Amino acid sequence: MTRKPIYFDHTIEMFRKLPDLRKMGFPRATLVTSWGLYETVRGDYDTSRIDYDTCRRTAEEPTWWKVREADMIVLDEEYLNMHSDDLCKRDIVHDQCIEAIRIYRAAHPGVAIGYYAKLPEASFYAPLINAMPTSGWGPRQAYLDWIEHNTQFSGNVNNGTLKPHRRGLLSQVDRIFPSMYQHWKDATNVDPLEVWKHFHDGTIAECEQYQKPIMPYLSPRFAGSGEYFSTGVWKEMLYHSLSHPSVDGVVIYQGTSESTDWDTDAIWWKETLEVHNGNS
Repeated sequence: MTRKPIYFDHTIEMFRKLPDLRKMGFPRATLVTSWGLYETVRGDYDTSRIDYDTCRRTAEEPTWWKVREADMIVLDEEYLNMHSDDLCKRDIVHDQCIEAIRIYRAAHPGVAIGYYAKLPEASFYAPLINAMPTSGWGPRQAYLDWIEHNTQFSGNVNNGTLKPHRRGLLSQVDRIFPSMYQHWKDATNVDPLEVWKHFHDGTIAECEQYQKPIMPYLSPRFAGSGEYFSTGVWKEMLYHSLSHPSVDGVVIYQGTSESTDWDTDAIWWKETLEVHNGNS
């Protein structure tokens, strides 16, 4: 297997006593969430639109970026309807996402930028419907809708009236960051790891149409519960993703609380090091 990078999302900085992971060979991805995309109104985020002033203020804040120098910037927009049947509304949303990319790129030239879980649309079940059609993951139409949604990123609806730099969100992103978290724990009828592999491979197949470097987001915990995987599972997930010919690297998301000390003896960390050291 050709050596591929294993990035850590900056959220890992929430650990206390964190070692310098960059010096250990792990580059950094910096995730920008709601605070860097939306205007704050009376203490709440206005998630109805991306606010360009907020983007500029965050992108250009030297104090914040001083400790979060990024090898990649990942914008995490999770509220806007990217696939509205109202073509004008859909075009407006895509255009807002394009402008956010341009603002962050202007402030951080040379840093790869993309969106978390947008291209393709985040869906745990759609790839399983296609890979395991008799296993009851959902109706075939849900898979077909997912396929249709994923094609909408290649061009804005009204391309004929737009300037070249506005023709498609895909034209602006540098890398693809699909969400690859494990959502399935019930092993009554099927091995959760095998379910995850089908989900992973089906999602990567959708990513390939964009012809950009693919960097899946992975976590050593079950999505939602925060429970760590049993011994060997995380290592197998990392190897599986990094071994895929269309995957160019992975990003580890390991959010925790500020009261949590970094544990060099944690199983997930030992398995990460084992994969990192053998990833060549």
